[in-house]
Amino acid sequence: MTNALFKVLLVLFVLQNAGAVDRTNRLQREISLEEIDTLRVNIHFGVGTLTIDRLPDDLLFSGKMKYKDRQPRIDYAVSDGQARLDIYTPDFKNKDRRDRDIDLSSLNDIKENNWLLKFSDKIPIIFYIETGASENRLHLGRLPIK
Repeated sequence: MTNALFKVLLVLFVLQNAGAVDRTNRLQREISLEEIDTLRVNIHFGVGTLTIDRLPDDLLFSGKMKYKDRQPRIDYAVSDGQARLDIYTPDFKNKDRRDRDIDLSSLNDIKENNWLLKFSDKIPIIFYIETGASENRLHLGRLPIK
């Protein structure tokens, strides 16, 4: 009887996962290093895993993001030698009507929302980081934080 029960459970598991589709999206962005005095970084991250690290290349920023439904937004501007980089999840900043209609089912996005953000060690950086229910891996030791 135990063997038959195992077979039934195995068949149910296979049928349940047979139609599973990977709905994970990816976004990658790089910003070239340029003549600036300071980089101000504003990060608004909802749920998932946020990793910040040093970028050894000759880039100012490199971001690799994996997400399910809400595409992260990246805004970059330079004015008078000061650069500003805003990286955010729309639902976390509550900018759009659709984004305000979040329920607890969105917590399933935790395992599918991962950001790896790397920054140059050649420019002084001012960080402002706001997160929600997330795991944060902030490797800031080798970054020139101002």
